[in-house]
Amino acid sequence: MSEYASTEDQSEIDDHASDSENGFADVNWFAEFFAPGGKSSQPIFLRGQTYLIFFRVLVFVVCLVLANMMPAIAIMIWLICMTPQLFMSIVLHIRRLADAGRSALWALIVALPLFLSSLVLVPTVSSVPAEMVKIEAKKADMEAERKERREEKKRAAAEPEKTEEETSEADDETADADKAPEAQNSGRGRRGPPVEVTQSSLLAQALSQSMYMWLLLSFITTLFSFIGVARFKRKDPDQLVN
Repeated sequence: MSEYASTEDQSEIDDHASDSENGFADVNWFAEFFAPGGKSSQPIFLRGQTYLIFFRVLVFVVCLVLANMMPAIAIMIWLICMTPQLFMSIVLHIRRLADAGRSALWALIVALPLFLSSLVLVPTVSSVPAEMVKIEAKKADMEAERKERREEKKRAAAEPEKTEEETSEADDETADADKAPEAQNSGRGRRGPPVEVTQSSLLAQALSQSMYMWLLLSFITTLFSFIGVARFKRKDPDQLVN
């Protein structure tokens, strides 16, 4: 029985080697990405991870381009595309870890980039409507203050007993009130032109922060995959039998 199992395992090793030499022509990629119950050799694991990296880079670039134009659509594309590829990556890691006789729990490490970046993205996006209400309320308050100061200026000009100095002070206060909303919206004061804060700009900012956070964490997990998991030695066939 032991000799038969060893022969079977050796045949599996030869099959993986044959797949690598023949350009992976006979590899069932659907099983590699969606069937966590099997095993994946080092060459197949590396090839599969390379495919997923190309896909991630493509999604990252597309979402980065769309972030400033259509941030809501970019967020949907990001979440819809990145979630399935994460599942595929976890399955491929589980198969490789099974091939090396290691615990499948190591595969959860690759979920950290998307999980942690989503913890930043989802609450921030959810808070955008409330943030816009605050911004609109602040704008309304500033507009009311500006209107009140204009009325004071008109009353000051209508009263003959007002001195020229008092009228000048009222003009200065009105001018300052007119500049205040622009400085607050731009966040830059007098250093540059005002930039209006909109819902789209808040969504784009939230998505960009989340994506760059994901990019940094993904670099770390990619090193884990290629330097750690990929280099795990295949478990001895005799140990598989025992």
